Amino acid sequence: MSQYLDLNPFDPQTNSRNYRSVQSESTSSKPIDEFPNLPDAPIVEAIISWNTPTCQIDNVRNELERRFPDFEISQHQTLGSATLPTGDHPQNLRLEKKESDSLKYVCLFHHTGVVFSELAPYRDWASFESEALRFWEAYAELCQPVEVAKLLVRYISQIKVDKDSPVEDFIEIETCPLDSLKSEGVRRNFFYQNDSYNLNDNYEAVLTRALKHEDSTSGLFVDITIQNTESITDYSSLSQELQTLRYWKNKIFFTVMKNPIENFGGQNL
Repeated sequence: MSQYLDLNPFDPQTNSRNYRSVQSESTSSKPIDEFPNLPDAPIVEAIISWNTPTCQIDNVRNELERRFPDFEISQHQTLGSATLPTGDHPQNLRLEKKESDSLKYVCLFHHTGVVFSELAPYRDWASFESEALRFWEAYAELCQPVEVAKLLVRYISQIKVDKDSPVEDFIEIETCPLDSLKSEGVRRNFFYQNDSYNLNDNYEAVLTRALKHEDSTSGLFVDITIQNTESITDYSSLSQELQTLRYWKNKIFFTVMKNPIENFGGQNL
């Protein structure tokens, strides 16, 4: 079992979504850089989301065009894998980095917050957080939300696995087949598992693992979402909150992934 975090094994007899409480040390006692840097980390999308009470976002497009001239702005309802509010809100604005092969940034301004996403190739946390905060600061100034009801960090990784290679070589907690859905036409070569954890009184995590077979290879998806459970009104604490969410994301990733240094590069600390 991993040295990082003790996650209870999945019980296939229960519902695919499980809620567990994880007893852990305070994040303030652990440095964020205790985790190895992985040059070949399999990240396909990284997301930071600020969810706020409903705000008016009318007539902000001209100001966004002035502040972010290197982004193309359009009306849109979706952003990669991010979950967005339901309903028709034509003022939702999507900002996408213009003509860049190396920087794939996408941001969504909507009536209950702002979502920032970096698609592969992901660079590093420092540049990702810095760019995301630029958009949050613009949103906070232009829309003036009274609080951040939910702050969320989400990382989605995709690992290519040879069809004949055991998934257990890559992941600590094996995914389980959805036998209950066979009657619905779901093929057995698709695996899915979704678990939720109460990390402590202030943070929650959702860990999703899925395996999909294709021809000669398989795609192993590991989706980690960390979010706070209390609203934030002191915006000066947002950067520290993001560091804490990142800490938990790393802790879970290095718990469930086997031999991450060997598989994705990096050095032991």
